[in-house]
Amino acid sequence: MEDLLRKWGDQEPKLRRDWHRKFGYTGLEWGSIRDAYQFGWIAAQLPEFEGYSWNQVEKDLSEHWYNPQLATEESAWDYVKEAVETGWTRAREGLKRAA
Repeated sequence: MEDLLRKWGDQEPKLRRDWHRKFGYTGLEWGSIRDAYQFGWIAAQLPEFEGYSWNQVEKDLSEHWYNPQLATEESAWDYVKEAVETGWTRAREGLKRAA
């Protein structure tokens, strides 16, 4: 897990730049969506999801994302799904390049 977080630290600035280009005009802060990107990034590299596509894991990830104690409109799956998928996709692209 430590290695995944280190790799996340390398990737986060790129994801943040892309997010600001796409959504910066909304007035939202990166911090409000960062955890969703990181969740997708880490999930894509976990052994239990190896060999699965986004479409195959999305339902499972959506169930793991939900936390009733932290539930807000901004943390709803529909709100964060695209960010989680982007994190997932970037990690998978990195794994393909490394192979």
